[in-house]
Amino acid sequence: MTCRHVIQDLGETLVMNLLISLLVMVITLPFLQEAPQGTPSEVDRLLDRLEDEHGAIRLFSSPLTYRKEYDLEGDFETRLGEIAITINPPERDVVLVFDRIIDASGHGTSKSEYHAFEEGWWVEMTPDRKRIVRRQISRPGEDLDPFKLGEGPFPLPLAQKADAVRRRFEPSIGTVPDEPLFRALKDVEVLHLIPRPGTPAHEDHESIDLIFEKTGLLPVGVLVRHRNGDRTSVWLRSPKLHVDETVFMNGRIQKEMAALREQAAGEGWSVEVKRLAEPISETEGSRP
Repeated sequence: MTCRHVIQDLGETLVMNLLISLLVMVITLPFLQEAPQGTPSEVDRLLDRLEDEHGAIRLFSSPLTYRKEYDLEGDFETRLGEIAITINPPERDVVLVFDRIIDASGHGTSKSEYHAFEEGWWVEMTPDRKRIVRRQISRPGEDLDPFKLGEGPFPLPLAQKADAVRRRFEPSIGTVPDEPLFRALKDVEVLHLIPRPGTPAHEDHESIDLIFEKTGLLPVGVLVRHRNGDRTSVWLRSPKLHVDETVFMNGRIQKEMAALREQAAGEGWSVEVKRLAEPISETEGSRP
């Protein structure tokens, strides 16, 4: 079973939808080719600036607002939380916490949900149930990048191969989408991405809009238009780069996650481990 199939088997959970939409633009988008809309020089200038500004990023965090609109049900849900990303090439570690859920009626519920991606595993911690679920995304030493733009379940465009990215997307200069989360955004740059036919991203997404601060080009928003009519939008309310790793690891959600790990070990929380199935050799696969 492949990495992508494992994620599909999990269903369209909130976190998977968020990471698919958010991590595709969290840091930078280098190496993209000329745009079909606007002049190529506009797109080239933006991409060059993104590469220059973001090439050395190692520590990133931001509070966020997530909104998912369900086309079939005519309903939507909003969640408030925070994300922190550590990049130590080729490794990426992610901590994601949601603190509040708001339904379409405006009713809010405070309930913390903790998630992390580390060393090839996706970890979900549920304090009220004293339960941990660990899902293996990639095997040790496996040449599989779950953050590969346009293919991985958590696309994060860092250290991507230029030719591979060009094969997967058609980029252009866009405008701020008319979405509730983005109506107050000003002085931003928008990059519009259309997945190329035949790519994994094309199967699920019609388009992706990435929104960056005009001056520092830090990411502030993303909109994913899904082929089933759903729309996922994320507003990074206060994106920040960090230099001091010690200070960064003492951030709120990093400390809360570390404390939960200690609590789980001390109280003997239940742990469910879901490993990737062992690959079947060609010889085994051909047996009657």
